[in-house]
Amino acid sequence: MGCKSITGLVLDHQSKMRIAEIATKKKLFKALSVSMIGGTLMSVLNGRNKAEVIGNIKSTDFQALSSAFAGVHLIEKRALMDIADREVARRIPSKNRLFWENISYGCKN
Repeated sequence: MGCKSITGLVLDHQSKMRIAEIATKKKLFKALSVSMIGGTLMSVLNGRNKAEVIGNIKSTDFQALSSAFAGVHLIEKRALMDIADREVARRIPSKNRLFWENISYGCKN
């Protein structure tokens, strides 16, 4: 399925609430990513001397860290898809349903 154009879309109150919920979740996931980066840097760079910091850098598994960051994005995407899928399941006009199907598919415009 590709992203389909919608003209004359009028969202009901519940749909507007879901859009606000999506915006809030996106902010929370962004804060989570920043916290993970900040916490990791603090852990790695926290040391009493250069040797300890170098030891921390050597012992940090940056590949696992990269996987964890990628996981945050996947969890965020799934959370947003769940919201959109719940809206698709509601009894709503076809244009609204198409809008939420587009959101679930990952369309941004």
